[in-house]
Amino acid sequence: MKPYHADKPTVAGPGRRGRGFTLTEMMVAVAVSALVISGVLSVGLFVRKVYKATASQQLALYNAKKAIEVLNREIRRAQAPLLNLNGWGNRVEFRRFGESTVRSLELVSSDDDVTTPWDNSLVYDPNTATSGDEVTIAENIAASTAQGAFNYASGNRPLVVRMRAGDPVDDEARQLTGPGVQGVEINITVGPRN
Repeated sequence: MKPYHADKPTVAGPGRRGRGFTLTEMMVAVAVSALVISGVLSVGLFVRKVYKATASQQLALYNAKKAIEVLNREIRRAQAPLLNLNGWGNRVEFRRFGESTVRSLELVSSDDDVTTPWDNSLVYDPNTATSGDEVTIAENIAASTAQGAFNYASGNRPLVVRMRAGDPVDDEARQLTGPGVQGVEINITVGPRN
């Protein structure tokens, strides 16, 4: 057994039993833990915001793609002149060559405000004489102008489409997305093939 030397401190330090922490050590541990937790929470909140913005942008792209595909396909197959639209509006009616069936594409809003996308749908009706056969093409879609989504001047001009899928520029409530403007502008001009 080795003799005890008074000039050499023990492992636990002079006057300590080797258990427990000092108040300073506890305060440092709490401060470090608080920094780590706040860092993890900050990263988590940032990831959530990015995910929400990305998901809403993907939804807007999906809705815009569907709307453009159907508009291009249906209006290119239509017979000119298009029916019941002279100037701006939210409904365009048309017939295909050799058919008497009137078809339509319409931007429908549940609150009668077509410039707010969260309650609007683009609806295709393959036969306007028959009720209940309407198909929703895209949701969360709005007219870019207060005049309407479609503009058709005359029989020899193409149909101009101005819509937006996703957040409008002035969406203060951020009902569809995260921070910042998220959305896709649909600005196409398509004409019947004839």
